[in-house]
Amino acid sequence: MPLGNDTMQAEIEHNYNQIKLDVKQIVADELKRIAEDPALQH
Repeated sequence: MPLGNDTMQAEIEHNYNQIKLDVKQIVADELKRIAEDPALQH
């Protein structure tokens, strides 16, 4: 496999892992927002 493909694969994995972290943070933020808003707690 050429070096460029290794670099691309590493970049893809980095982006994938960053998206996973971002989604986890969004979910945590939204759960906190819902828990703190009486109108959304039902």
